[in-house]
Amino acid sequence: LCIITMIIGGNGLSSSLGKESRKNVVLVTLDTTRFDHMSCSGYKRKTTPFIVRLVEESALFENALSCIPLTTPAHASIFTGLYPRTHQVYRNSGRLGKYFPVMAEILRGYGYQTAAFASSYVLDRKTGLNRGFDVYNVLQAAKRRKKRKGFESGGSGRDGLQRRGDHTM
Repeated sequence: LCIITMIIGGNGLSSSLGKESRKNVVLVTLDTTRFDHMSCSGYKRKTTPFIVRLVEESALFENALSCIPLTTPAHASIFTGLYPRTHQVYRNSGRLGKYFPVMAEILRGYGYQTAAFASSYVLDRKTGLNRGFDVYNVLQAAKRRKKRKGFESGGSGRDGLQRRGDHTM
């Protein structure tokens, strides 16, 4: 995985390196999002102001591609650096095996505090993608969405997820 290579290799990170000299690592993944409609891509409307602010102090990968068009297997690849053929997660109902180290475990081994916040039920703990995270939170509304018929993303009210620009409500 590119992020792990940059942190461990590029910055010379070692277990003896003090916390104050480490860089923060924030991985943001967006599912079914059109890059050409994001402010950071030059889109004329201000659709993603938080992401623009984040990009100003970060690296933006404008040509990132997924090795599989499904959320759970794609995240298994992002977290392990492996193709689905190797990690064997091919469906959103798949589970990542314990024998593959994941990015959060590696970062935690270097003393990082790790947390993940998701708004998709296909990233629930049952997928095994929570390994290595000190905090792993999938919004309750996302879990209920799977169980309820007729719920559409963008719905309003206590039981639904509502998306407004950069925020999942």
